[in-house]
Amino acid sequence: MLTTLSRWSLCLVLAGLVPAPAPAREEIPDLDQLPRRIDTRIPAVLEEHLADIEMVAARMPGMDRRKAYLVTLQLESYLEDVVLSANRPVVLYPRAITWLIAREALRGSDKKEIAGTLVKAYQRDRFPALQERVERGGEPAATEGEAP
Repeated sequence: MLTTLSRWSLCLVLAGLVPAPAPAREEIPDLDQLPRRIDTRIPAVLEEHLADIEMVAARMPGMDRRKAYLVTLQLESYLEDVVLSANRPVVLYPRAITWLIAREALRGSDKKEIAGTLVKAYQRDRFPALQERVERGGEPAATEGEAP
């Protein structure tokens, strides 16, 4: 049964005077719980999956959470402006993207460099190969001289 306060809160939300509370997010998934591949033409779906990737990347061993925060924003802009605007589907490999973020962070790259690397890797279609590497158990070690 709704209390008087709950009824007033509900009325304010329904009237649009107060924003509705955000639904509770599920627990942050682990790397192996991220989808292997995502195909979408919907910007909101793209944004949600990239946010999940950032949350998982922030929890990777040795990762500085600040480097993961909004690191996929440049990739999202590229995908929306170039791929989705051309009415083509975006194909994401969340595990590979997360792995690449962690690897670049361990190499000492700053957030801007990591963001640029993500865009270049997408443009060069490197994520399918990185996905295979992740599935074989490749660690995002800080090795030198390896291109994304």
